[in-house]
Amino acid sequence: QKIDAGRIILLTPPPVLDAKWAAHLAETSRPLDRGWATTLPYRDACLEIAKKENLPVIDTWTLFLGPNFAQPIDLERVDKYLGDGLHLSAEGNKMITEAILAIIEERWPEIWHEKLEFVVPSHFDIDNGDLKRTLLKIR
Repeated sequence: QKIDAGRIILLTPPPVLDAKWAAHLAETSRPLDRGWATTLPYRDACLEIAKKENLPVIDTWTLFLGPNFAQPIDLERVDKYLGDGLHLSAEGNKMITEAILAIIEERWPEIWHEKLEFVVPSHFDIDNGDLKRTLLKIR
């Protein structure tokens, strides 16, 4: 079945820093539940679907590790993007946000934030003495 591409952006799961994620899980007495080797096939499948369906994709592995990643990885390079070894840190979220915005600007310029009109009043136009009237005013 063909996917209605609409405005879909695929995002690969990020690489997992096995030792850091294992240490995080050990704090709660949980066993290692995923790692680099188990996550890589999901990344590859995501890239395959994006290619097959002509969808934009953000490959977090290439974004965080560079185009020629392999183990052992440069932990200092990628550690800043993964707070606990699995989940994105503030820096990782910033990188993803920048990648999403770049795709939107290139692929769907009509919804680029600088081209959209306000549908609610600007904060400069809000009358603090009559919030209800000014906040509910639709332009």
